[in-house]
Amino acid sequence: MDLTLSELSQRLAEHGVVIKTTALWHQLDKWGLTFKKTLHASEQEREDVAAARRQRRESQPTLEVAKLVFLDETGASTNLTRTCGRAPKGERCLAAVPHGHW
Repeated sequence: MDLTLSELSQRLAEHGVVIKTTALWHQLDKWGLTFKKTLHASEQEREDVAAARRQRRESQPTLEVAKLVFLDETGASTNLTRTCGRAPKGERCLAAVPHGHW
């Protein structure tokens, strides 16, 4: 669940539950829900992509380590989805996001 506290409060109000965001935050904290999320490319769920990933993983032991090149993509951002979501403590909220070719 990647709703903000305000959005979650509004959603609850639609179902007759009126609660302030601070009270909601305390309740979520009491239940042990944290606000962390792990994103992965939604294309990973396609069968053709999954097959290509399996094939690549199986071929990795034969790669020549001296010829590997590593790219630093720490500055990359999808900006298409929220980067946080609620899940029980010790777990991550998992979500798929489209992989853009820009």
